[in-house]
Amino acid sequence: MPRNPRMAIGVLYDSGSNAISVIDGLSTRRLTKARTAARDAWLRRAADAIRARFSEMGVEVPPDVHVSCGWRTGGLSRRRIGECWPRGRSPKAVNLVFISPLLGKVRDILDALGHELLHAADDCRSGHGRVFAENARLVGYTIGKHARATSVARAWLAQIAIDLGPYPELSPLSSTLRPRSRRTLVEKK
Repeated sequence: MPRNPRMAIGVLYDSGSNAISVIDGLSTRRLTKARTAARDAWLRRAADAIRARFSEMGVEVPPDVHVSCGWRTGGLSRRRIGECWPRGRSPKAVNLVFISPLLGKVRDILDALGHELLHAADDCRSGHGRVFAENARLVGYTIGKHARATSVARAWLAQIAIDLGPYPELSPLSSTLRPRSRRTLVEKK
């Protein structure tokens, strides 16, 4: 079967210019500092809005959580759509939250961000255990490793999405990948 010429075939990072080049069959697109800064600013505003909503429901997330769009472990990971790192692993002693650039829908981005902020609420101590489950139930998320927003949480996440506007520069990879399950992405055929 012939390969789709628009399918992403590589991702290169240039540390000199802090640019990511996405190589597909037709062109190479560079995601410069300005573009990634816009996404990170959108994610910070989203984290602030979710943190405020969590607080209303009794779950306190530290105000200094650092949120970024990118891969933290293992480079291009199709299995992880988000990660939260404990304060002890950060040079600035803040929680680090990474949201995968492969996510292309605002509702998926906000859902993953909410999940990772639940980890930040207890500094990643409980994993997906008891404290995580209690906090997830309080804010309207399912419990477990693949915890996601229930219909109740999706309603207030949808309002946050409207308030934030579109996610800047959706990933060029997001159009060539589709979710196979909550946590795994595969190439479109």
